[in-house]
Amino acid sequence: MNKISGQQQIDKRRRRRKLSELSLGILGLGICLLLTPMINAFTLTSDGPNKLGLLAYIFGTWAALIICAFILSRFLVSEVADE
Repeated sequence: MNKISGQQQIDKRRRRRKLSELSLGILGLGICLLLTPMINAFTLTSDGPNKLGLLAYIFGTWAALIICAFILSRFLVSEVADE
């Protein structure tokens, strides 16, 4: 028999849904953080320190988003494995 009550199942589903929605939030955050700098990176005419800093920002943000997505995927995998 299943020893998990109905409320516990609802709580588990709610938590999994929140984590799934958070993954969409990471996508939206990435678009907001990267859209303007990506446009500027290809439209700047100088090759000075501004462009180097801009590229460092783009790749740093990209790496941070990948790490956030990896951590979130670990939480989602553990949620599925618990069932």
